[in-house]
Amino acid sequence: MRDEVLILAEPGSTHGGDLDHMLRLVDIAAAVGCDVFKNQWTSSPERICERRRAWNYLNAYHRIAYPAAWHELVAARCREAGLEYACSVYLSEDVAVVEPHCAFLKVASFEAMDDELRATLKPYQDRVIVSAGMTSFPEIDKLLDDAWSVLWCVSAYPTPYAEANLAAIRRLTQRRPWARIGYSAHCLHPLSGALA
Repeated sequence: MRDEVLILAEPGSTHGGDLDHMLRLVDIAAAVGCDVFKNQWTSSPERICERRRAWNYLNAYHRIAYPAAWHELVAARCREAGLEYACSVYLSEDVAVVEPHCAFLKVASFEAMDDELRATLKPYQDRVIVSAGMTSFPEIDKLLDDAWSVLWCVSAYPTPYAEANLAAIRRLTQRRPWARIGYSAHCLHPLSGALA
């Protein structure tokens, strides 16, 4: 793992519910020089929809509800490829399922201020990465008390270039010089991550 920069590959739901395809994505992430392969997973798309009040996303959440047994298989493939394995968790009850397999646990912007999820993740705070796309700067300060790293992002898909606000990374670093601040790129151009 790099000391200066940690690059996470985010396949989202592009595996299409196919384990072989997911394992090929791990190999691609390693081939292009990533450090971490980060999945998204939920045990219950319905619970996410209920908590987020977002029933129109039910089909999308079903695409990240693959069998829990895959975590062990994907983590093993990551180790073979020289990558760390990480996973976004959305529900408190999912933490215990993914944690044994993960170097890092990721929290999405929607759940960043979810007290129940944050309390469940507290024992693992030195391995928690939080996206801060829907939080204020004072809330980000609070997140950094409970997380290893915070990723600045804009929760727009895709993010218009004029709204990427990469200067926020420097501002956050000035507020908490000891913190690990990163960037979750939602812009279409690959340079957004490089510039961050």
